[in-house]
Order: sequence, then C-alpha cells, then structure tokens
Amino acid sequence: MPDNQAIRPRHPGRTPAQRRALDAIGCGHYAPIMSDKTRDSLLRAGLIEHAGGRRIGNGALAVVVQEYQMPIPVHMAWCEFCASEKEDANGCR
Repeated sequence: MPDNQAIRPRHPGRTPAQRRALDAIGCGHYAPIMSDKTRDSLLRAGLIEHAGGRRIGNGALAVVVQEYQMPIPVHMAWCEFCASEKEDANGCR
C-alpha cells in the first residue's frame, strides 16, 4: 500500500466495505459481495446504480444475480483518482 493512501484514503467518507465494493465495481466486477446496508448506502449516494440481473444456471436451479455499475461521472472521477495514485493503467489491482 502506498504511504500516501494512509494520508488520503480512497473514496473519503466511505466505510472500508463501501470502498471495497466501489473498487470492485469500478474494475468491472459488477456483482461484488456486499451487505444490503453497503449496497443501499452506495445507491442512495448515487455512487452506483442498478444495471439489471444476470441469470446463472438452468432450469429449477437458475438464479438471477443483481449487477451494479458506476454512473459515468463517478467512474471518471474514480479513474482519475486511481491514476493519481499511480496504480496500474486501469486502476485495478
């Protein structure tokens, strides 16, 4: 972890669980594991939005996994912050 991340945390004002969910969604993992409380907080803040559901499996055992994405302005700000932190090219680990 870069030293400056301890000084300037990613997504200031967000809990560690919210930061993990935002980072996962920003990196293209549209169905990260997160609590209902975390999801609802991010939705209310406008940091993520519902992107539909993806059906997994067939027949009686099929399930629909809800997916989320960042609105474009939020994703752009997230990418800029990641670039300023000198992570890899797309901000993902």
